[in-house]
Amino acid sequence: MRCHYCGSYQTRVIDSRVIQDGTQRRRRYHCDDCGKRFNTAERFAGAAKQKMDEILELLASAEKAVQAIREIVQ
Repeated sequence: MRCHYCGSYQTRVIDSRVIQDGTQRRRRYHCDDCGKRFNTAERFAGAAKQKMDEILELLASAEKAVQAIREIVQ
C-alpha cells in the first residue's frame, strides 16, 4: 500500500479487522519511511461470496464422488 502522506511503498499492516457485519475490512498501516500511520477501508465484493459458494458446491460434489467410489469398492 502506498503511504497517503509521503507516497512511499514501504508500509506494513499493523491492525486489520472486519467491520459492518463482515462486509468491510479496516486496515491500519504504518509507513516505514515517514513514520506516520493511516487507515483504509475495503469493501468485500459480491463476486468473492459467489466464488466461495462455487468452491463449497464443488467440495460437496467431490465428497459425493468419494462416497460413491467407496460404495462401489465395498
